[in-house]
Amino acid sequence: MKYIIKNILKEDYVNKQKSREYIDFVVNDMLDSITLTDYHPFDDGRFSTISEFVSMYGEEELDRISSNPEFYNKYGWDEVEYEYGYYYFRMDNPEEEYDFDEFNLEFGYDWLNHLVDIGELRVIGSGPTSEYEVVHPEMNLSLRIGSERITGIFLHRDFSEQKYNDFTYKINSLRRKIIDEYKISEEEYDEFTTKFKTKLPTYLQDKWGIEIIKPTIIKKYSNNDLNESIIDDFIDFGKNELSLGDGFNVKLTDNNNELETLASYDMSKNEISVMSKNRAVPDIIRSIAHEMVHHKQNEMGDLKGNPEEGEDGSPWEDQANSKAGELVRMFGKEFPEIYDL
Repeated sequence: MKYIIKNILKEDYVNKQKSREYIDFVVNDMLDSITLTDYHPFDDGRFSTISEFVSMYGEEELDRISSNPEFYNKYGWDEVEYEYGYYYFRMDNPEEEYDFDEFNLEFGYDWLNHLVDIGELRVIGSGPTSEYEVVHPEMNLSLRIGSERITGIFLHRDFSEQKYNDFTYKINSLRRKIIDEYKISEEEYDEFTTKFKTKLPTYLQDKWGIEIIKPTIIKKYSNNDLNESIIDDFIDFGKNELSLGDGFNVKLTDNNNELETLASYDMSKNEISVMSKNRAVPDIIRSIAHEMVHHKQNEMGDLKGNPEEGEDGSPWEDQANSKAGELVRMFGKEFPEIYDL
């Protein structure tokens, strides 16, 4: 009997060893299939104004640093709270006051000039016709699964960190393709994703010099435990600041197949949906704030459901962007620990 059990255990060990070796093969096969090409959202990566930069590369990074005193103090700005909110001033000229929108604009250009100083941007030309140019473009990553090449996986640049944002959560959308192509089990797929996500940053660094920001939330919380108390506190805070009732829902999801963008507002259901996976807490609550402003617009009768209401630069989007940044900034004053999450 002991002999039979010993052989069963030995066979099980051999099978697991073969499985691990095969998973290593799958990981290396997919890594070796990766190709990278430069990606510019518009034209050749050149722009003239902060609004163009934001529309090209997203406003989340700028909002994150402009709502964090640690950052804007470093750039020479400070703020004063008064009865109706805050006003902002340059430390070298405290007599000149800026409201929130004026501060966002002025601080935005200070930030662009800082990015020039650290080599993330360069200035082309001089005088009124000068432009900024992105030195490190965003990247379009593609990989092969069997005979099919998967494209449209983007490496987005975090200019302040001088690294590319983590994107490995997108691999989960390829789960069924990978399982079917390589004939692996669900358990083996979980082992594959762990190994792939572990090896990918080193692979990109060694082959292309691409440095990836490590996820912060996943290290501290499981997918189902995203510091819900902070999120709930912010929702209550936003409801109070926007004078909202309880007639809406906020849903966090880690399934990127559910959303076309990082966040959305369904005005027919009064439901806010926000992507939470691999995003820092300030980014998540800013998305929630943005959609809460849209809910407020809906309550006021300002939203009609027309396509132009959601276009970049529309009055509805401008108001949501501006107010969301202000709400995150105010909340961050009360709970500065959000910048560590």
